[in-house]
Amino acid sequence: MKKLVSTLAIASALSLAGMAFAADDPVKIALVHGLSGSTFEAFSKQSHTGFKLGLEYATDGTMKINGRDIEIIEKDTQFKPDVARAVLAEAYGDDDVLIAV
Repeated sequence: MKKLVSTLAIASALSLAGMAFAADDPVKIALVHGLSGSTFEAFSKQSHTGFKLGLEYATDGTMKINGRDIEIIEKDTQFKPDVARAVLAEAYGDDDVLIAV
C-alpha cells in the first residue's frame, strides 16, 4: 500500500509537469530539512535515509521513473523558518525541482 501511494505521488507530480521536460532530464526532488544547528539533526539524517530507502523501494531499486533518473537535492534549513522559506524558494527557482519534501 505504501509503495502504491508513493508511486502515485511521484507519478502525479510528473503528470503535472507535462511535457516541459526532456526525456533525458532527471526528476529533481528537493529534500528540505534541518541538517545543522540543533540537537535534532540526528532525526534529519534518519529522515534523509528513510526518504532514499522509500524511493528505492518505490522504484524497485532503479531510482528511475519512466526511464528518468531521480535526483535528490538536499537543502539545509538550519531549523530556522526564514532560512527554510529561502531554500524552498531557491529549490523551485534556481534548482528547478519538480517537487519539494
